Amino acid sequence: MIANTQRPRPRLWLSLIPTAITIMGAMGSGPLWAKSLDTAPAKPSLAVCPEEGAVITDADSTISACTHVIEARPVEPKVQARAYVARSRAQASLDKKDEALKDAEAAVALDPTDVAALIARGDARDNLGRHDEALADYDAALKIDPTNGDAYLTRGGTWYYYKHDPQKARRDYDAAVRYKPAFYDTYFQRARLEQDQGDYAAALKDLDAAEALSPPYPPALADQRGLLLEAMDRDDDALKIFGRSIESQDDSAVRLDRAALLHRRGDEKGAIADADTAIKLDPDQVQAYAVRARAYLALGNKDQASQDFDSAIRLAPDTASGRIIRGNLHSEQGQYDAAIKEFDAALALAPANAVAFYDRGLAYGHKDQHARAVEDFVKAAALDPSDPDAPFKAGYESNQAGRSDEALAFYEACLKLKPDYDTALYNRAFIYLDRKDWPNAAKAFDRALAQSSKDVDLHIGRGDVWLGQGDRVRARSEYEQAIRLDPKNTEAILDRAGMEAEDKAYGAAQADYRRALEIDPKNTHALSQSAEAYGAKGDQVHALERYQQALVLKPDDVELLIDRGLFYWRHDDNDAALADFNAALAHKPDSWAALYDRALVLDDQGHYDRAIRDLDAAQRLAPDDAEIVEERGEVYADLDDYLRAVRDYDYALTLNPRYALALKKRAEAKAKLGDKAGAEADIAAAAKLKATD
Repeated sequence: MIANTQRPRPRLWLSLIPTAITIMGAMGSGPLWAKSLDTAPAKPSLAVCPEEGAVITDADSTISACTHVIEARPVEPKVQARAYVARSRAQASLDKKDEALKDAEAAVALDPTDVAALIARGDARDNLGRHDEALADYDAALKIDPTNGDAYLTRGGTWYYYKHDPQKARRDYDAAVRYKPAFYDTYFQRARLEQDQGDYAAALKDLDAAEALSPPYPPALADQRGLLLEAMDRDDDALKIFGRSIESQDDSAVRLDRAALLHRRGDEKGAIADADTAIKLDPDQVQAYAVRARAYLALGNKDQASQDFDSAIRLAPDTASGRIIRGNLHSEQGQYDAAIKEFDAALALAPANAVAFYDRGLAYGHKDQHARAVEDFVKAAALDPSDPDAPFKAGYESNQAGRSDEALAFYEACLKLKPDYDTALYNRAFIYLDRKDWPNAAKAFDRALAQSSKDVDLHIGRGDVWLGQGDRVRARSEYEQAIRLDPKNTEAILDRAGMEAEDKAYGAAQADYRRALEIDPKNTHALSQSAEAYGAKGDQVHALERYQQALVLKPDDVELLIDRGLFYWRHDDNDAALADFNAALAHKPDSWAALYDRALVLDDQGHYDRAIRDLDAAQRLAPDDAEIVEERGEVYADLDDYLRAVRDYDYALTLNPRYALALKKRAEAKAKLGDKAGAEADIAAAAKLKATD
């Protein structure tokens, strides 16, 4: 019952950096996470190199004008430095990252105290993935001018989008608002952070402030408001916002986000229409092809979906982020080997990319390569220590690999980062339940239920824990609470029925089994349990009818064959029991349970050598099972080989020191060997266990 989901991530199209809808600083092109809100027409005098703070509206003209200023070698170094800054930002807007950095470095060399030059160099370094150096530049700028809002804004962006530290980002955004209160970008960026952190009321307030200060309502701001309303489960309001924005000024990004929302709501034709328009407006819009592909896939048009996925993969840039996009598109189609190759390529370009490790871990998980997945999630967690999703996934994959101790440690790390991470709380509780660690399971379920009080599975699990602790009243109360929350939950109904059968309230138990079968007539578990209850009551006819009904539905079900075989064995029909166990092993030769149970029959029939062979095979398959070893000891005792019997009882008690039956049987074997003192000690130990259990 372990869940493989984590809390929803914000919808960031590239999954690596937030390129969907953001804004840039007032001085033109900012780092990769920035996109301008400005929609003002180009200003006249394009031949003039822009002054500090001016918005760059024509990058080529700006480069030409600033080059003229630089080559004229003005007397004042500061003038030349500012020309380098303006040209750097223009180069960045054209994605000429190396040229942008070269110009910014030239500006800093001319005037090391120029705050704008330091910010420009920081932006250029951010664009090249050199985030620590970028932070150093922003720090230097703020040391010179501690009230510079642009430096706080850009540094906040680096903290949030690249270093994944929302606390530091929030402090910087707050400072940007404080020192530059009339600048809409500061409110806009803070709103994005607030939205991603789930503080929707604050995000709406900041978007209102940004709108009041911005130029005529731009698509970027409308789109962000729509995404926020969507996050608040106000889909209809979000669609209205997207629609008004499109009517005012059609925009590829807005069309894309509306297409994604329509797809999520099941309006595939509407999603395809919006994706079509987004592609017409921007033929290189990778995610528009991806959304359209998902919509076609939902309509069953696999050929068109495949073509769109191929287009998205082809258009994704040959950068680390582009490779991650390609990898995720391959993963969506179940092409996990191809996805892993893309993530490998992303990591070759950016070895410290947490998202590439995370997404590759997901692909390995889909391939059931759990150890490789854990390795990648651990690396992702080390690179992004503030993100709880990576340790969560490491915990899930560790548990899938059978390493529950490691899984628990990873879930603890996840919960330290996000104490209310409901799926981590859920999985942690069920691991303790599976281990029958009742005290820790009780604490874990109580904590999980405090977070998710209406989760039916958690109430059922808490009932199982109470049952394990011997409190049948509270166990029943939890099962009944689960049934109240979900009257059609057959698991809760069957758990209550099982308790009723154990209490020999067979009428109530069968009533619950009938109720479960009315809900799910093909529920073979209900049929099997009903059969067991009939058998316990001594009604063999109805018991065998139930088993037969179940096996008609699932004739190859190994567990059903084993259950009926045990029923026959308990009622001394060894031939029928042997037939069922043989049938189970024909379907699943490595079923240690079927081997163990067949050995019981063979022992009864006096086929001791064959029984030992089956128990040897079962032990190889389940080496930590004490019952298998104890049963082999009983077979040796039946052969009067008491030395070997004692050896197996010893080993069974090593595996389970509280195994009273093994103590009792060892006492009998020791007595046969003349070890009276040893036999008496084992009898006393068994009595002590019985008294304390």
